Amino acid sequence: MLLECVRYVVMEVNGHMAQQQDDYESNTAYGTNESAIAQDTVAAIVANTVVADTTDKVAAKHSSSTSISARNSLRILFATILNSPAGQAVSRAVCTVWSRITPLLRTLWSSRICFSYAFYTIVFTLITAAATVFLQWSVYSEPTYDDPNAVDDYTKAWNSIAGQITKFVAQVWLQKINNALLNFLILGLMYLVLVFLINRFWIATAVFSVVMTAFAVANHIKVELRNEPIIPSDLSFVSGGNGGEIWSFIPQDDLALVHGSIRMLFWLVLICAGLQLLDRRRCVIPFHWRRPLRSRMVIAGNITRLIAVVVSAATLFSFTWNLGIPGSWSYEWAKSMGDSPQLWDALSDSRNNGPAMNFLRLAHAKTMEKPENYSKKVMQTLAGRYKAISTTINQTRSNDITASTVIMLLSETFSDPMRVPGITLTEDPMPNIRSLKNTTTSGLMLSPGYGGGTANIEYQSLTGLSLALFDDSMQSPYQELVPHQKHPYTFNQIWNDTYGDNASIAFHPYYKNMYLRDSNYKKFGFSSFSTT
Repeated sequence: MLLECVRYVVMEVNGHMAQQQDDYESNTAYGTNESAIAQDTVAAIVANTVVADTTDKVAAKHSSSTSISARNSLRILFATILNSPAGQAVSRAVCTVWSRITPLLRTLWSSRICFSYAFYTIVFTLITAAATVFLQWSVYSEPTYDDPNAVDDYTKAWNSIAGQITKFVAQVWLQKINNALLNFLILGLMYLVLVFLINRFWIATAVFSVVMTAFAVANHIKVELRNEPIIPSDLSFVSGGNGGEIWSFIPQDDLALVHGSIRMLFWLVLICAGLQLLDRRRCVIPFHWRRPLRSRMVIAGNITRLIAVVVSAATLFSFTWNLGIPGSWSYEWAKSMGDSPQLWDALSDSRNNGPAMNFLRLAHAKTMEKPENYSKKVMQTLAGRYKAISTTINQTRSNDITASTVIMLLSETFSDPMRVPGITLTEDPMPNIRSLKNTTTSGLMLSPGYGGGTANIEYQSLTGLSLALFDDSMQSPYQELVPHQKHPYTFNQIWNDTYGDNASIAFHPYYKNMYLRDSNYKKFGFSSFSTT
């Protein structure tokens, strides 16, 4: 390969010398002498290359010296070419072009556009509005009809994804329900934090757009697969090192959406990068790291930016931290805007109140006040005390609880009518259940609720933890607590410890996504969870 390159260079040099012969008639001797030098140099390179190839084949230990010789020969060749009339002509041409372009480039650079803050505000508003609509789109799906001909076109249009988005936005004017505006303000606050933190408007715009688009697409796919939106606990899947598996979860039907979103983001990021270069306003707020105290203007700019970052970030953090706590400022403000939490169904909450509100609502829930003198040592002492008591009690017992099959049935509509005061029945409405009670251990359970809130009673029954132990703001442990726990304990795990992971199963007569049961029951240790 090197020999072919050398031959090509020799042909080019000789061809150029032949074309320029008339221009150098008065210097024939010089041209002939230089051509001879170039040919001698090339011949030396060829000789060195042949020697190098022969040496490599005969003795590998001389490979290093051979490669050095080849590099030196190449340097000589390039130097010869550059010193030739053609090389000097090219060098002069490049210098001439560069000297003419440089002033033009300086003029263009100095005359860049300085975008106004008003223009920033317009772009900020449009991007935030687009993010609000795109996130809302991610939680809707097109309805299906058993008999499409029985439904008029108006109803189909109103129930379509476009129609549902229109209703969500239009209710701000038609019903004075400001959920769309609330989501717009919260997303705008997130956007503003990025702008102040990065201090480059177009870079912050690119980052915000990428994050919102990725979230919306992922949210749409999860709603399709599991009928529930992304919640904060899902982020632990990525942080736990499983990010590489996400692509395998994408259905084939959604690959076009993913690829289209990637292409759109590529061009958007490219445009933002170009605008950042064109924008003469280097920073949104003038700020200087070096010599921050050199003038009053610099000091004022630095202080302004620090205040903007701290205030915006603190506001967002405070809003998120308190949103799930009834009576807090963010809870009450959101409520005044039309927010109505639906903790029993994350998807309905997202559709009615907005995905941003649903996500932030579940990001933090106050669990309980830390008891006085609480520590690991104290808890180990308590565990040891009750373990000793249980050992004493179990000495007189011959049966093991795991030797029995336990079936726990919870029904929010079941009760004993004969216990209702003021009612007398001529016939027992539940004779079979009463006969079972008479032949085994039985009794009454005090339920903290009836006719609703089944998930909370279910949680208390499985874990043995009363909601009275938690903070009053804890409205639904299934939604606000369990998703953030790694290994929550439930009594069915006693059988798992004895018989293995397949020792306990669960059933429910409704959808899996209700109260996040599908994911929660996996944490509880149920090997399967079936629904009707």
